Amino acid sequence: MFMDIELTLIMCAFVIACAYFNYKSGYKEGVLKGMEETLKMLEATGYIKVVEDATGETEIRKVPEIKNEL
Repeated sequence: MFMDIELTLIMCAFVIACAYFNYKSGYKEGVLKGMEETLKMLEATGYIKVVEDATGETEIRKVPEIKNEL
């Protein structure tokens, strides 16, 4: 009987650990995807401009004049 309780506790610990690390990785992935989508939306609507220089690095620049036609 004690072997069953120990095995159950070990399995519960693994399930909790898996759930925790899955939550953390999902949160990070969601934040990154949200940032990417927001930047794409801002560039598509003309609020920012993404420029790539000769070295391959990208830079985000604000558009000086924005005509908001909502």
